[in-house]
Amino acid sequence: MNNIAKNLRKRSTDAEKLLWRHLRAKQLEGLKFRRQEPIDNYIADFVCFENRIVIELDGGQHLTEENRDRERDKWLCGHGFKVLRFWNTEVLQNIKGVLEVIKENCLNHPPLTPPVKGGETREKGVALLLVLWVLTILMVIVLSFSFMARTETHSTLSFKEGIEKKFIAEAGIERGIVELFYRNVYKNQTLVLEGMEVWKTDGTSYKAQTGDGYYTVKIIDESGKVDINTVSDVVLENLLISSEVREEEIDTIVDSIMDWKDPDDLHRLHGAESDYYMSLPNPYKAKNANFDTLEELLLVKGMTPEILYGSNEKRGIINFLTVNSRTNRININAAPKEVLMAIPGMTPEFADMIIDYRGTKEITNIQEIGIPAETSNLMAPYISITGSNTFTIEAIGYKGSGKGGYAIRATVTISGNNKYTYVYYKSPTSIKQ
Repeated sequence: MNNIAKNLRKRSTDAEKLLWRHLRAKQLEGLKFRRQEPIDNYIADFVCFENRIVIELDGGQHLTEENRDRERDKWLCGHGFKVLRFWNTEVLQNIKGVLEVIKENCLNHPPLTPPVKGGETREKGVALLLVLWVLTILMVIVLSFSFMARTETHSTLSFKEGIEKKFIAEAGIERGIVELFYRNVYKNQTLVLEGMEVWKTDGTSYKAQTGDGYYTVKIIDESGKVDINTVSDVVLENLLISSEVREEEIDTIVDSIMDWKDPDDLHRLHGAESDYYMSLPNPYKAKNANFDTLEELLLVKGMTPEILYGSNEKRGIINFLTVNSRTNRININAAPKEVLMAIPGMTPEFADMIIDYRGTKEITNIQEIGIPAETSNLMAPYISITGSNTFTIEAIGYKGSGKGGYAIRATVTISGNNKYTYVYYKSPTSIKQ
């Protein structure tokens, strides 16, 4: 076939020479053409293997070879080639038009994959691709179900563990109430057996095991906090200072709290009454009555969630305030250091002396601690040594060795005949250790 092809190249017709002059050396759109090229048992006048285009130039003799040409074209098409036929006269008389047709067909006829040997058709290749796609989709579906099942399992386990922690925390609350009843009976006993100690109500943390979990409990006497409804402005200002509230915000918060709960509409120098609150985008009026909850403080001018609830770095003032003690005095047997520092005349050294002293016994007189008489006289109008019958219990339930716990904060009032009443209950809540 190669020798025949060489002879045909030597005996090229005028039309073939003219067309070759325009196709050679990639002159047409950079496409590489070959002339008189063997393809299996056939010799193509011109062929572009890159785009699988065959060009045939027909003279008068092809009128008698129509069947043979049809058979050849069928074979070439079956192997991915596209056959373009031109009469010699077309090439000689309209070379530009012929080149345009060739260019258009080349650009619109990308290479095709020839059929495989053995007579298999391209449909089998398509079927294989479809099978692969179906398998891929099925794998994605299976993996999705697997992931969903895994997620559901983890969610269920997490939910179960969360419920268990909640029940453990509730057990801690109940334990705290029992300890308060026990305290009322035995707080004045002189002989204390090991394991029978009375729990302190100054925020000391206690831990108890229950099954494969445990809880921590703190009891805080509400008398050891600052009652927001009876507090004096000087104590409130000192509390904000000890809580590291910015100086420029303190006067606004103190005066606004006082204005919120007083019965009139006259505002203090830095305070606010209904005229201010009614000018806000979501207007409301000043209450002009006592606070019912500590969360109500967020309605007061100058108060922010960060100041009230605290942040990761510091505790919020909500931990040191109450609406349940109903006294303007602070019980130094139960007050945390931040509240002690709010008492006029208090210093960090005196506050540490009080906390250390009450660690071994309750304070019965301020002078017994060793605080100078002049200072204790200054503190006297703001302090007491008597507890109340209202307590806040903070309990956190843990499961196994997990670090994260479920926290509950409850405030209860203890009455006679072993009765108690919830006045506040929040579950879950955030408790800083």
